[in-house]
Order: sequence, then C-alpha cells, then structure tokens
Amino acid sequence: MTTYSHSRLSTYENCPLKFKYTYIDKLDRDRRDSVEAFMGGLVHETMEKLYHDLSYTKLNALEELLAFYRQRWAQEWTDEIIIVRKEYTAAHYQGVGERCIGDYYRHYHPFDQTRTLGIEREVKVSLPRDHRLRGYMDRLAQQPDGVYEIHDYKTSGHLPGQPDVDQDRQLALYQIGVQQEFRDATQVRLIWHYMAFDKTLVSERNQQQLEELQLSTVELIRQIESAKGFPPHKSALCDWCEFQDICPLWKHPTKVKPLAPKEFKKDSGVKLVNQLAKLKAERQKIKDSVDGQLEAIDARVDEVESDLVELAKREGLEVIQVSQHQAKVKLGTKWKIPGKNDPQREDLVRILHQAGLWDDVSTVDSYALDARLKSGGVDAVTLKQIEHIAPIEETTRVTLSKAELKER
Repeated sequence: MTTYSHSRLSTYENCPLKFKYTYIDKLDRDRRDSVEAFMGGLVHETMEKLYHDLSYTKLNALEELLAFYRQRWAQEWTDEIIIVRKEYTAAHYQGVGERCIGDYYRHYHPFDQTRTLGIEREVKVSLPRDHRLRGYMDRLAQQPDGVYEIHDYKTSGHLPGQPDVDQDRQLALYQIGVQQEFRDATQVRLIWHYMAFDKTLVSERNQQQLEELQLSTVELIRQIESAKGFPPHKSALCDWCEFQDICPLWKHPTKVKPLAPKEFKKDSGVKLVNQLAKLKAERQKIKDSVDGQLEAIDARVDEVESDLVELAKREGLEVIQVSQHQAKVKLGTKWKIPGKNDPQREDLVRILHQAGLWDDVSTVDSYALDARLKSGGVDAVTLKQIEHIAPIEETTRVTLSKAELKER
C-alpha cells in the first residue's frame, strides 16, 4: 500500500505528467534548487534553530539568528541554483530571507506564547480504506489552555486570503494525524506564518469538515490509482519544472531556444510551423476561390499538418514552436459511434440499457460515452461489447497561434 503525502497529491493535481515522471517512472533527474526553495529552506533551518535552542532555555538574539542564516547561505550557495526571475539577484533573495526572520523575531519575541511539542515533527495519518499519509509539521505547539497548534512557515511572495487557508488540505490532514496520536487534542488551531508579509493566518476545522476531507482525499487517491493517462498541464509552475526537456509541452521550445539563428531555421519543426503560418496567411488573403487557389492551399495545409502530426508522434511533442508562432498538436481517441441508419446503433443502445449506462449517454454521443466509460465502474465484458460496435479511433487536431516563447 502506497503511503501518500500532501506533496504527492498536489503534484498530481498540478500536473499528472510530472506525477508520472516523479512517482511512477521514478526518473532520476539532477534536480537543481530554485532560489526561492533555497531561501525558504534556510529560513526554516533558522526557525528550527530558534525553537530547538529555546527547548534548552537558550534564547538567541536576533543578530545571532541572522548570523546563522548568513553563514548557512555562504556555505550552501552554488551557481547551480536557479534564478528564474532574472531581474533579481541572489543578494535580493538573501535579503528577503533576512527580513522574514527579523519580522518574525520582533513579532513573537520572547516566544513564550506556547510550549513547543515538536520541530519538523513527522505526522502519520490513517485514512479510510486503509490508505496512509505522512508529512512533517514545521512546529507542533500547545497553548496553556490545552489547545494544540500546527504552525507552517511560508516565505512565498504570494499572500492568500482567509477563504484560501480555510480550504487548505495540508494542515487539515495533519490535524487528523495529531488527533489520532494525541487523545487530548480536542481542539486544534492551524496557523500559517506568511513571513514575507509579516502576516499570520489562522483556521480551524470541525469534525464534519475533517470527515469530508478524508473522503475527498481518498477519492483523489482513487483517481490517481485508476488513472490510465497522465497528461501534462501548463501553468506558472512550469518555469521551475525539472522535466521541461522531455515534457511534450516544452521539449521542442527548450530544444530550439538556445540555437543560433542559422541552426534554428534548419530545425524540421521550425520549418513546418513557418510553412503552416505562411499558408494560413495566404489563405486569409484569398476570399474567393480563383482557379482552384483555395483548394490548392487547403490541400497544402493538410499536408503540412499531417507532417506536424507525424513529427509530434515521433518525438513526443504537443507544442512545436518558432519565434512568432507555435503549433499545438493534440492527439486523442474517440469512440466511432454507428450512424443513425446503421443497424448496429440499435445494438449499442441495447447494450447501454442493459449496463445501466443509458441515462448517462442517452444522446449516444462519442464524447459523452468516452467520459462515462473513463469514470470507471464498467465491467470488462460490457466494455468489450461496446468496443466491438463502436471501436476506438485516433483523433488529431493541429492549431496555430502566436508563440508564447520570449523573443529570440
């Protein structure tokens, strides 16, 4: 039985393909830290030192903690650490970390509000259907009145609102684990320290909310474990992804971006996209077919799009990019539904009725049928009967748009 973590679940939600690369294929990538992760890690180390020393009755002065942070920065910094936002230097990020530590110190000194029960403490969560989850709490503490507190230190440059933390899954799951471990943890407070803003956000969960969270988490695990495909998902997180060189969305842009202009123009994908863009532009200029011009251009467009599909299949691409344009190649499948006058259509309707699927796909639409069958719960015999009448066929779609790559 797999033991999950909040990070593992979030990876799947953010990008199923990255989940596959990381947890199924277990690709061994030489992952380089981002400067944000590096800075955040050292701020966490400093917080750990602060509260560890306090457990031995040693209260560090602010300058001692800043000296520790600066020393660790000097010891661990390498030029391999990635700075995505080029307008900022390592010194800028180091300064942000120092400000986080200073603001927190002045806000909570002399740090006697609670008793610390654990620093970077492991928490194990038992979920329904024998699922397990594990994580680490930045700090577990207890108020004099017995209320437990789970603290999380954030150095992110994004400040969420109260509704966001009220829906946060990570610390709420940790609350379940704390209450399973400590019988006196009848009240638990979830606390986020957004240190870059000197802001503290607090949330609490009742038992009904925690029960609903367990069920939704188990459902997410079911989706992961029954998934047959792991498509990529494009988001702002892509800039920090270590799999860009093999991702269908980024493989080609990553490959051609550093090329010299002469080599860039020789790339087969670049040539095809430029041809397609030129043909599309020519077609827009022609409003009426003159001597078969439109037909000739459309035929050539079909040829170039077919070549792009073959290139995408051969090299595992979804985006093929040039300086000004990009072609997105979408490969998929659909059920080939018999036509209204085809006798087999009645056979398909009968099978759907017998399997109790008719109410979900009463239009006998290939997309509705595909969505219902992918949702699970259809036995193998019924699937085989459906596939015999409505076989799965490949679909392809090529779209041309302006490039999202920065100008070369």
